[in-house]
Amino acid sequence: MIELDVQLRQTSHAQRPVAAVLLPGNDPVAWLRWLSVEGQSLDAIRLLPLGGVTSELHVSCVLCPLPEEISARVDRRFPRYGCIAGRVFVPIEA
Repeated sequence: MIELDVQLRQTSHAQRPVAAVLLPGNDPVAWLRWLSVEGQSLDAIRLLPLGGVTSELHVSCVLCPLPEEISARVDRRFPRYGCIAGRVFVPIEA
């Protein structure tokens, strides 16, 4: 496995385009309700569950990669992430 040290610095403006949003909670119905309100096709949406720190499977939120054409409509109440190196998600302001 390759190990990398990464340092992120917060800035006051976006450094990269929005590629994903972090949806809080553990309620799939709430996630899908928000996504359907945005008019997105749910067939193309991926939800990447992020677990808690316990040994049991516990989802505390999901990262939802967004198609490029809808990134401008991202609801700002959810943390927004950009993608670097094709598979690493970092805050857009970092």
